[in-house]
Amino acid sequence: MLTLLLATAAFAAQDVTVETSDGLQLHALVHGEQNTSRGVVLVHMEDRKGSDWSFVAERLGRSGMRTIAPDLRGHGTSPGADQVNPDDFLPMMEDVRASVAWLRAQGIEDVSCAGAGIGANLCIRVASEDPQISNLVLLSPGLKVKGVGALDVVEAYGGRPILLVASSDDRYSAISAEKLEARAKGQKQLEMLAKAGHGTKMLTRDPALEGIVIEWLLGQYTLASGEAIAPKDQLQSDVNGIQTTGRTLDSREK
Repeated sequence: MLTLLLATAAFAAQDVTVETSDGLQLHALVHGEQNTSRGVVLVHMEDRKGSDWSFVAERLGRSGMRTIAPDLRGHGTSPGADQVNPDDFLPMMEDVRASVAWLRAQGIEDVSCAGAGIGANLCIRVASEDPQISNLVLLSPGLKVKGVGALDVVEAYGGRPILLVASSDDRYSAISAEKLEARAKGQKQLEMLAKAGHGTKMLTRDPALEGIVIEWLLGQYTLASGEAIAPKDQLQSDVNGIQTTGRTLDSREK
């Protein structure tokens, strides 16, 4: 029993404070042990909070990665909750940058970024300016969301891996993901789901998606060509039986 309690405590979420370059103190949830060189910033949708990523974060933590999921300004328990105005969205890039910096301050050398909705657009914009961000997962990105564009920076992201996921019933995100995939230069994969909704909601509506996201972030996803994405040191995954083909999934019925 004591061993089980210690193991559970080791993977429990930790509350931390992240300071942005413009002086905000953001709340964030951290998962995973400190003794690792790989980490992920998990960015939530509009009107949501970082805990939306908790199930993914816990599984990544158990697989050897450190994750941080901030409450963006105006969201969750970060400053200005429920007081977001249209001018606040582009400055949220500072929230993502601060989260990346927090991981690096903990000794994380290999940082990936995963975002949903507005979080997806924030991730690709920050990664396009930061060549040390090694990998992206974008759930329901948009060509432009709340004034935060993605199409204009996807080429600047270069040859790094990018996973794009959208649902056919979320028409704007589906069209946007297709256009972004066409512009992406490196290892890329588009997962087009059916009747799965928007952003992190897709993780609960499509039972295979969480495993695909984790495999991609761990660098264990195999493309149709037979190559693994982000060919770096592999971590031990707790995802069992995931078969990935590298093909777009366009016929899942929920």
